[in-house]
Amino acid sequence: EAVVSTQSTGDTCLTIAPDTEVKVNNKMKECSEVIKGLNIEKFPDFTTPYYMSHLYNGSLATDVAEWNEVWDTYISPATSDSYKATLGPILAHTNNTELIEKFIAATRNSTEIKKSNGPLILSRTIAPVRNEHLLKVVDDMIKNWEEIYEYFGDQLMSLSSYVQGVVGMVTDQDTLDRIVAHFGDCSKWPALQTSYESGLQKALTTISYE
Repeated sequence: EAVVSTQSTGDTCLTIAPDTEVKVNNKMKECSEVIKGLNIEKFPDFTTPYYMSHLYNGSLATDVAEWNEVWDTYISPATSDSYKATLGPILAHTNNTELIEKFIAATRNSTEIKKSNGPLILSRTIAPVRNEHLLKVVDDMIKNWEEIYEYFGDQLMSLSSYVQGVVGMVTDQDTLDRIVAHFGDCSKWPALQTSYESGLQKALTTISYE
């Protein structure tokens, strides 16, 4: 009897026990039809050691064409959420300011990044990579706050985590002063006030130890 299995890549694995050639051919035809029916879109595997080494040693960070190749896979509707979670940190490790700004802006474009994922990508994927990225996220928060609040207003939990996370990562007084100058005590946005105050307290504690 023939045992046929398909992998997500569309490859076919066939293990043949003693059987007739007719049965084997029939199984092969069945398998082929299944693969055609799946209409699988193939992507390069960016989780291979080659790409993961780029993530850690920064060589991907300087290659714009390669970054854009990863980006095209990241924003494709055919890419699974779990795979996007792997690609996000790879993209965030770029040293290119324009690419980081592109990533930040895409969090408010639902055709590229799911609306529900946007705030947490900002605070957990982009901002923690390095201080320059955090400052870009802070700049975006201050400059585009009305747009951010309107866009993510129905994602209150994620928006609260974003505010608390970004503010809480600040490690210098000048940046914290800019945030406070813009948001004050956050009383205009009462649903976010607790998260904002928690972030401020964390930042103040960090700065006091600097």
